[in-house]
Amino acid sequence: PEAKREAADEEQSPLVIGVAAHAEEEAILLEMLNATCRERSCRVEVLSSGLVQSERIAKIVERSPELVIVSSLPPGKAPQ
Repeated sequence: PEAKREAADEEQSPLVIGVAAHAEEEAILLEMLNATCRERSCRVEVLSSGLVQSERIAKIVERSPELVIVSSLPPGKAPQ
């Protein structure tokens, strides 16, 4: 019963799709956003930077999210 209720709550939560533009680090940022949003009844599905553009667009159209976020870090190494 608890698992069914959690699944139903998740289906009713607003869907946000996060797209990692170039690198795995961008996907990690989106996963961190998902962890934060999960506590606020929002779910973030992260699309890998490994998908080609047409695959990303197809997933976005298929899932019909309320919001799409593109994560893009500047080129070069991140400051330490």
